[in-house]
Amino acid sequence: MWALILYQNKGGIVMASKKQKKEISNNVLVVLIVTTIFVSIIGTWVSISRLSPLTGFAATTTTIYGQVNVSINCTAGIGFARGNVNFTSAVGGDSRTSYTAADLDNSGPFNITNDGNSLVNISISSANLWASSQGAIPSRFYSYNVTHILAGAGIYIGNCSLTYANNGRFCTQSGAGPNSTCGLWRQFQSSADSGAVCRLNFTDGSDSVLVHVNITVPSDETGGRKNATVTFTSSSDTCS
Repeated sequence: MWALILYQNKGGIVMASKKQKKEISNNVLVVLIVTTIFVSIIGTWVSISRLSPLTGFAATTTTIYGQVNVSINCTAGIGFARGNVNFTSAVGGDSRTSYTAADLDNSGPFNITNDGNSLVNISISSANLWASSQGAIPSRFYSYNVTHILAGAGIYIGNCSLTYANNGRFCTQSGAGPNSTCGLWRQFQSSADSGAVCRLNFTDGSDSVLVHVNITVPSDETGGRKNATVTFTSSSDTCS
């Protein structure tokens, strides 16, 4: 069915059918829909571009750290690799030293090792060796020398205490023992000589110290077998 519709424009009265009007309305609707979709897409894109990146769904790596703690008790244990110094027979006025193999009877100097797990200081004391009052300790008739052993070098260090004149002096092994410039002879004391050995290492191969002995028989010493007990006492130098 056709119907005539009159409308006026500047040029006069125009007649349009209902079909034409419907086509115009549909075209306008399509344009509006397309425009709306386009504007919506642009608006959505702008909004998203302004947002911070989303991290909640991104793959992430997190590192955390824990601790395991344990305390190791320090021990200052020492032991003998050799615990006897046996000299050959002598007469009044004779001298013997453990540096000299010919002066020994199948023995050597004291050889002490650090069996603990910390640096140690060792004090030394001794009972009297001689019955003679002339040889009562401390005296030049009965003395000792401390020699530290360095692993694999055949090198010895003199007495380590700062009270020793030869502190830190190096000397090389010669013949049966270190040469005469190594270390220092120190008179035995009846009370602990706390400066005897200091900071002896506990690492295998560098954990030993030699304590050499030097004796001179007093001229008025009585005959017979002479012996004296030497006491070595260790204490930890550092423990943290």
